Amino acid sequence: MREQALKVPWRDIATAVDRLIEHECFALWVRTIADAERAVPEWLLASIDHRYPGFGSSRRLVLYDTIIAQEHGDLLLNTIGHELGHNVLGHIPRGLLFAALSALPGAWILAWGFRRVLTVHGAVLQIGGVADPAGLPLLLLLLSLLSFFSEPIANAYSRMQEHDADRFSLDVTRGIIADPGQAAAQAFQLEGQANLDVPDPDKFIVFWLYSHPPTADRVKFSLEYKWR
Repeated sequence: MREQALKVPWRDIATAVDRLIEHECFALWVRTIADAERAVPEWLLASIDHRYPGFGSSRRLVLYDTIIAQEHGDLLLNTIGHELGHNVLGHIPRGLLFAALSALPGAWILAWGFRRVLTVHGAVLQIGGVADPAGLPLLLLLLSLLSFFSEPIANAYSRMQEHDADRFSLDVTRGIIADPGQAAAQAFQLEGQANLDVPDPDKFIVFWLYSHPPTADRVKFSLEYKWR
């Protein structure tokens, strides 16, 4: 995909963006989805996305051109505020630390489960021991099961970070946007419709699979948010 670097800020929201990032130094990039040199799935062209990848000096705020085409003014500022929140709140290093700490008990459970299966069914499976290459498929199977059953934990942590970034955006855009709550609600509604989000997902599905709060919950939170 092509990437086109744009100088921050844009003319129409220059003052507002300056106030949002006056204490930080960010690189704002627009990632162009439609690339004539490669095929892009139709669903991707219809979706709108934004993210804050990178670590240390490689940090950057990425806004796909599809979101810039559909969100304007206050709505786009809310999205920028949300992504800046991930940086200010240290979500990337915290997420890496969370993943590292989670890997320790995960590795122990995987090793225990592997040895347990070998003890009970090793002869039937024709696996000679822990060092036997024949045990690799079993190890991958156990790793897949561990990943599946630990997914709710990772997603719960991700939803917490996304909720904190939503709150940060509402706080940081106060005084810059006339009605931050309404702007955030409209942005979430627009993104939810474009991305074909389920309007009222089952709570169990949210618990197990959702890395972001449901759109309806984010809209409600934005409209009911009380500033301190």
